[in-house]
Amino acid sequence: MKHSILKWGVISITILFLLLYTWIAVDRWFGTHDFLFQWPIAIQFHKPVQIVEREVVSPEVAEVPQDDNSIVLKVSHYNPDLGGVNCANFQDGECVSKMANGERWQDNIGLAIACPKELEFGTKIKIDDRVWECKDVGGKITKDGEIYWIDMLTPYPLYNYGEIVLGEIIE
Repeated sequence: MKHSILKWGVISITILFLLLYTWIAVDRWFGTHDFLFQWPIAIQFHKPVQIVEREVVSPEVAEVPQDDNSIVLKVSHYNPDLGGVNCANFQDGECVSKMANGERWQDNIGLAIACPKELEFGTKIKIDDRVWECKDVGGKITKDGEIYWIDMLTPYPLYNYGEIVLGEIIE
């Protein structure tokens, strides 16, 4: 009887240890906290995407007038909070990188863009009714012919990935 209780106690502790280890491993590998328990409500932290009508310029017919400050842009977005290719130094669930100009990315959400090397830091570009400033760079952020690829620092995309838009250099 004593050996039977001891045997079942060891088995129970082993099973509990394996469950706890599995829970911790899944949480660490996948970063999810709902492996064994899921909250009955969902909280949405991002604003819904708004549909904005604007003129879309095809890359084949995009021409940049030489006598004004118009610029043809291919746009995308990045959010360092997401990690991965969005952040060069992601530690303990937080992006600790700074932008290429040395400023904190957290202070420039919705204001900064990553620009190709042909556009200097501090260049201000007006897109639709919003002014953006070149404060960062990226490996895929390049100039292709007369089209400049820019990456907007936003929590969610404002345009479709790779969409061609017209902008105006204002500084």
